[in-house]
Amino acid sequence: MKLNDLYEKDEYLWRQQVIGRIDRGQSIDLSSIKTLLIEMSASEHREIKSFLRTLLLHLLKYHFQPERRSRSWENTIDRCRFKVIDFIAVTPSIRQFAEQVLAAAYSQARTMAKKETGLPLKTFPQECRLSLNALLRLNRYKYSFPS
Repeated sequence: MKLNDLYEKDEYLWRQQVIGRIDRGQSIDLSSIKTLLIEMSASEHREIKSFLRTLLLHLLKYHFQPERRSRSWENTIDRCRFKVIDFIAVTPSIRQFAEQVLAAAYSQARTMAKKETGLPLKTFPQECRLSLNALLRLNRYKYSFPS
């Protein structure tokens, strides 16, 4: 099987073979590598937006349903915060993307919070009142969400 065909059938094996070719100084298929890099970037963008959305959803539920607070919600808040922090530590330039999608992630989290809590949408602030920096500085003893 040709290396180009392998990319479509088994991406992991393709990557291993490309690494081997690079190690041996052989030629490699740049167009497949370009495609892979584009897909990896898109995947990272989807993932960081998902972590932000989940973080914001749980903060909204935590703030607006204090009687239902749980360690599970706290763990989800922390896990998502740490994932975003880790992304930014490894790839500092992704911070700009995270800041750009924060409002959209909040809007989606707000809609999800309405469905999950049964509270009216107007219960939740229309705009996100936390900056990315504020979200990442939250600590487990004070998950505040400005009303």
